[in-house]
Amino acid sequence: MLPKTPTTATSLSREGSTEEVPEEHIQWRVGQTLGDRFVVHSFLGEGTFGRVLEAKETKSNTVRAVKVVKPYAQCIKEAKIEAKILQKVQESDPYNEFHILRLVDTFSFNKHFCLVFERLGKSLYDLLERNRFKGFQLADIQSFAVQILESLSFMSSIGLTHTDLKPENILFVNDNFRYCSRTRLYRPVSTEIKIIDFGGATFEDEHHSSVINTRHYRAPEVILQQGWGTQSDMWSIGCILVELYTGEPLFPFHNDYAHLALMEKLLGRIPVKMTRNLPYSLKRYFNDKNQLVFSAESEAEENYIKKSLYLEELIPENDFRDFIAEFLKFIPERRITPAEALNHRFLSNNY
Repeated sequence: MLPKTPTTATSLSREGSTEEVPEEHIQWRVGQTLGDRFVVHSFLGEGTFGRVLEAKETKSNTVRAVKVVKPYAQCIKEAKIEAKILQKVQESDPYNEFHILRLVDTFSFNKHFCLVFERLGKSLYDLLERNRFKGFQLADIQSFAVQILESLSFMSSIGLTHTDLKPENILFVNDNFRYCSRTRLYRPVSTEIKIIDFGGATFEDEHHSSVINTRHYRAPEVILQQGWGTQSDMWSIGCILVELYTGEPLFPFHNDYAHLALMEKLLGRIPVKMTRNLPYSLKRYFNDKNQLVFSAESEAEENYIKKSLYLEELIPENDFRDFIAEFLKFIPERRITPAEALNHRFLSNNY
């Protein structure tokens, strides 16, 4: 297996950034105060641009997650972008119906910019890891899928693409898990979840970066630099749901060539209409008929692709496999929409 590189559930950076960010996180301790507003309880995680601390509001005693951003211009700029995006989202979702992390407030503290969020639980990736990467039960996956699709349907309605959907960025609302002695796995008492990390989210009328998504969840149109929109998130969700079922990433490679080759192994030839106008950096992977000609860069890559199971073998359950296949279509316009997916028969089955 070519392993996934673990990333924290509180990842704060955008993949593809070439800027070197100085390593100066806030130094913290239990009982420390952030201004006169919060008392720090514990450490929740960190990313490139800051640390997330659990802290209690001094006035209300409400426990929050406070993202304390490094005191550098680019870090603060990124954090303020995320705050503005979440404020726009919350204006369109005033009743908190669509499973998206709520931003409570922002403030400055000793040159740090801070974002105050509701306190959520662990990520889907965290529970996969705790269960030694054994997949979730289909009943739980159904529940996750409904909530994620409701969220994406809402985001699509306001022209917003998340651009970094992955198990690390989907958090349980609380951390109540029970151990099942029969399966020897932990299972959530509540499957209620929320989507986090909107630092790279993009509205339709904004500049679209050429590279988005963490590698394993990157849609083919992004890799092939053919332009992208809200349907790129649907590809990501298809990859996530397979990972939640099998426990392993569907596309675990770290380079475009092998990534595209495995897509073809699982899903068939990439349509020629997506490979006619490729950038120079990708043309060398294709022949004069615009078809991918794969030559592995390592023996491990070649062996992994040869031994990879087809979708029918990975997912023996027919309705779930058909559901997943609707997300993993090469041409974005042919992918199922969030609203259509919510009416798929898989979601009405009793597991």
